Amino acid sequence: MITIEEIAIKYGFVKNASKSYRGGTVYDHDNGLRISISPSRKYPGQQHYSNLHDDTDGGSLYAFVKNRIKDGTIVAPRGSFKENEAVASVLREYLNLPDEEKQAFQEKIPVKKPDEPFDYPTGVMFMKRAVNTTLLTQKRKISKETLEHPLFKDRFFNCNKEIDSRRRGSDLAFPCFRADGTLGGVNIRYFNQHRCKCGSMMMANSEHDRTVWYSNIPDRIERVFIAESEFDCMAHFELRKNPNTLYISHQGNLMAGQTDVIMQLLRDNLNRFTPDFKLMLGADNDLRGSHYDLMLICAAAESRGKDRAKCFISECPAKTEGYKAHMITVREDLYENFKAVCLNHPKSENMEILTDDEHKTVIISRPRDDMFADDAFTSMIINSELVKNIVKEKAMTKDWNDDLKLLASINAKIKAMKIGKEMSYDLFREKFSSLSLQTKAVGHIADVVMSIKDRLTDVEKKEQLTQEENRKSVKRRL
Repeated sequence: MITIEEIAIKYGFVKNASKSYRGGTVYDHDNGLRISISPSRKYPGQQHYSNLHDDTDGGSLYAFVKNRIKDGTIVAPRGSFKENEAVASVLREYLNLPDEEKQAFQEKIPVKKPDEPFDYPTGVMFMKRAVNTTLLTQKRKISKETLEHPLFKDRFFNCNKEIDSRRRGSDLAFPCFRADGTLGGVNIRYFNQHRCKCGSMMMANSEHDRTVWYSNIPDRIERVFIAESEFDCMAHFELRKNPNTLYISHQGNLMAGQTDVIMQLLRDNLNRFTPDFKLMLGADNDLRGSHYDLMLICAAAESRGKDRAKCFISECPAKTEGYKAHMITVREDLYENFKAVCLNHPKSENMEILTDDEHKTVIISRPRDDMFADDAFTSMIINSELVKNIVKEKAMTKDWNDDLKLLASINAKIKAMKIGKEMSYDLFREKFSSLSLQTKAVGHIADVVMSIKDRLTDVEKKEQLTQEENRKSVKRRL
């Protein structure tokens, strides 16, 4: 079997000895490309790659060769307008090489050490009582009241420098738990002074693919909020102030094993759910966030087991190049309703829908890099009877912590100008409702926000002046 590493080494990629990415091996190319190659968790024995500079560039061996032909890193020995023929010619050329040459490429692949189990005692000792919360209060603008709330008590710690001397006193450790509630890893959040941004990494041997962080479980659960980072969970609580919410974070790289942990956590606490319980999808407003939403929707739809599940959602080959497709197999009594929802939903203009009444399936295709089509696809499923109690709880900017930081900066300016009371989050969302998903997706959100910051404070000032004028006019009448 040909691996991605063999093809990458053949065409000039060199292992980066000082870099690693989520358990994968990092390779660099002279043209500036940097990729991470790791074992596929979905297909045993195969590999998966990701471009560290482009979130949309990743996938299987076929995708690697196809994308490298497009960017010129690989030149296909047989020129063809057809994508599959060009990819096949590259792989065929490698297979026809003499065994000595293939052996030389394979010898350059680093030997991976076997995974060691997570050391529970070391993990416990690594986390000490959080005294320094600079990263949360100053960098993330999370208040002391939120940090001291019972939901988050003993759910974040400072890193113990006696265990790892490389850690600073302000670095935070978030314990991650397996499905049975035992500690299976530690997620470390720190501030990178060279890049002036926050970063994250997992403690050695942490089981990232089988653990999640979650808050303390309230006695009554009205909401379950799932986000990419622990900071987003705390920011959501700060903005929404709902103490009967269970917060869950998957550290921004949701895997199949983590969805199983989340669903098991929900099943274990069914007796705490209120009748109007909602599962809130709070991932970031980007392509990866929409993909995580879909993964959780699929897991919720199949959580009842094979016989009781209302539908099964699986990825399938798309007929159109550059598209991705999902097949939804629906239970017979729900098929007609779901079909009607799909055909009547205000879809993206690039979305293709095929129905099969005989097999009770619906195939929905859409462009791989179209965030709005992804949003329309997940909305179709949420608006049907296939999944219940699931809602999208999205921030107005990229994520919930960005909402909190922006609101804090606006209120600081309002306070400095002495123009009235602080802006509430409800008013914040109302003022920003004019920003479309398209504006967020193209990356101009920062420019738009900066341009309307003054306008927001001006609106508050005008309202204050109007109220003062009204009071003066009333006094004159009296």
